[in-house]
Amino acid sequence: MLNIVWHEQENSFCHWLNNPSAITTEAVTSGYEANTLILQLNSIPMYVLKIWKEEFRVEAKHQYEFLESALAAGLPVPKPVGWGKTNQGLEVLATKFSGYPTDRPTKSQLEEFARILFQIHNVPLCNLKVTADMDTDIIDLLATNFFPGIERHPDIYAILQNLKGQYPCRERRLVHGDFNMGNVLISNGEITVIDWTDVHIGDIRYDLAWACVSLWIYLGEKEYNWFKNVYLACNELTVDELNVFESIAALKWILLNRLVSFPDGTRISEELRAFIEKRLPLEIYRLLD
Repeated sequence: MLNIVWHEQENSFCHWLNNPSAITTEAVTSGYEANTLILQLNSIPMYVLKIWKEEFRVEAKHQYEFLESALAAGLPVPKPVGWGKTNQGLEVLATKFSGYPTDRPTKSQLEEFARILFQIHNVPLCNLKVTADMDTDIIDLLATNFFPGIERHPDIYAILQNLKGQYPCRERRLVHGDFNMGNVLISNGEITVIDWTDVHIGDIRYDLAWACVSLWIYLGEKEYNWFKNVYLACNELTVDELNVFESIAALKWILLNRLVSFPDGTRISEELRAFIEKRLPLEIYRLLD
């Protein structure tokens, strides 16, 4: 199948692949870091292949091991069934098909998504197979791991540097890294969270902020408030603290738009500037070109 050399496979998945003539594939929209294929049998989705692009050297083995440990810990993640590499050396992860995202989640669904993110942030860490960063300043960590090419954008870099050291470290917890509605799937009423490429043990504030800002951009302020209010009701995080990390998340979106030009990106970037202006001190906001 697709010239993949499998290093580990669940028996049922291995057996299923032995009849390739009956298997069809459906390409999912290419992501920034990886391409995704749905494997189907008689047009019924069965498995998903995630194939990372060459410039993103994610180790599929580590993703496989994390998902196994996360399932054992009770997190709503897809079941891993194999990992390997293409003949070009690209990393491949196979999981069971878990459904599709919903274009327009209801209020009750968004509230449940917030509770799931809170569950992720508070799962016991002792048996999870995941890397930890316990010492790096949160702003330095974000700049390094979540702001690609930031050295070519001195205005955004200057804002992050001005925020550095102003917010005390919090207890390190499990961080998803890209919790947004495209990564929350629903099938027969069951919710599954996918795309754990950036999972680590770290500071949860940006993780929540990115989820909130993504909702604000793609769904609207009402949906953003439904989600945010449920999460904050469960957590000791303050609104003022979240405001700053939401500003950082908005800056990341502006940076990514500069790199890849999202649809309607100019308009959204201008709206995000107003969003940031309400949340940061004026002398810091003015650093944004």
